[in-house]
Amino acid sequence: METATNTERMHADAKTGAMCSGGILIALYNAAIRFAQDGRDQITAGDTRTAGVTLGRVYSIIAELAASLDHDKAPELCDNLEKIYSSMLEGLIAADAKMDANRLNSIITSLRDLRNTWAQALAQVAADEAQIPAIA
Repeated sequence: METATNTERMHADAKTGAMCSGGILIALYNAAIRFAQDGRDQITAGDTRTAGVTLGRVYSIIAELAASLDHDKAPELCDNLEKIYSSMLEGLIAADAKMDANRLNSIITSLRDLRNTWAQALAQVAADEAQIPAIA
């Protein structure tokens, strides 16, 4: 009975860890989107100093997302995400240097698309795990 209890605990811990990680990932995307929108609005309002700080936050979040990629677990996915993140970082640098609010629109769209895709994937994993019978 103790083995089943330990197995159940390990499964529950893994599930909780995945959900926590997934929740953190979605929160990071939400923060990046919010900061990118704020930066765009600040540029439009002429508040370039604050916009620079805000865009730096977006840059930091995207750079952290890129740094957290685990190429050993999913090399093709990580390569594709790395290209997307690199493109967004280059766009942020250009938007910040030229204070170009329009350039942020594609970055915001990409961040939303990625967030929504991850949210769907996490929901699917949760649904799949809900169908796994409990260990007695």
